Amino acid sequence: MAFGELYRVIKPGGYLVTAFKAGSSQVRRAGRSANLGVEFDLYWQTPREAEQTCTDAGFTTVFWGGVPADGPDSPGQGFLLAQKPVAQAPR
Repeated sequence: MAFGELYRVIKPGGYLVTAFKAGSSQVRRAGRSANLGVEFDLYWQTPREAEQTCTDAGFTTVFWGGVPADGPDSPGQGFLLAQKPVAQAPR
């Protein structure tokens, strides 16, 4: 839904740049360490899932890259540059 809205507001030919924590698609419970009484789920997507989310919204992947994880508790990072296709003139 969010990427569909981003697609709607970006002009044809415009770009979307996004970053994400690369993971194994497992949901993790977080927020306990902040001692605020609030917990939430973290969902670290695989690079393939992140790219699929963008392409499902209509974007075309221009570039993606990443940085490997530092350890088991530190996920890798992914970066994705996508473009909204230029509107084609009617024939």
